Amino acid sequence: MGNQVQVAYSQVNIANGTLYASGQPAWNTEFEIEGDDIESQTRKALENIRILLDAIDKDYDDITKVTSYIVNPEDRLEGVITV
Repeated sequence: MGNQVQVAYSQVNIANGTLYASGQPAWNTEFEIEGDDIESQTRKALENIRILLDAIDKDYDDITKVTSYIVNPEDRLEGVITV
């Protein structure tokens, strides 16, 4: 096993009829961050959320709250808003 770290991670939980989706990064299918700027990473994260919503026959209109964390202070919120 060496230096491998295993992390318990759940993209989606449903409790009392409410879906909770947390930690939706801009990962591609290889679990690598896709995109070099905040706009492309936001776009990829939203595509990943779309896949989750499609799986349960829901749409962006069904989302009631979004919290976004910008890790790099050089990135601007405008980049997220424009996407």
